[in-house]
Amino acid sequence: MNCPNCVERMSATDVGGVRSYTCLYCNGIWITNQAIAIMLKLEKSKLNVLGLIAEADGATSENRNCASCSSQPLKLINTNGVEIDACERCGGIYLDDGEVQILLPQTCVSKENEVGKVVAAEGLFWVVLAFFSGGC
Repeated sequence: MNCPNCVERMSATDVGGVRSYTCLYCNGIWITNQAIAIMLKLEKSKLNVLGLIAEADGATSENRNCASCSSQPLKLINTNGVEIDACERCGGIYLDDGEVQILLPQTCVSKENEVGKVVAAEGLFWVVLAFFSGGC
């Protein structure tokens, strides 16, 4: 899988059965729709990720394509002052270097719920969960 930003090969990381991909060159992070679905299932959420992406305001990127779909341009969605790149076809999302750190303090982190038990050490997943579930 190649990075939507610099097109270099990304490295896979598994945490609690949830896989994400990190670019070792630009530090961008790709999260597949399957990983998002696992996180939302752990939270017993019935959100329609593709529907949320389709409904969100945002322009289409001219130079970034989906890491999973390859030729699908990413949609630029602004949330809490951060531009997140999302694929309208597969539902994956891409976060540039530093975006997790910006969004993380704005999310609710509770280690008492199921997601917290599985991925408490990975702030990335809290950001994704908060993004798709509308925050705290």
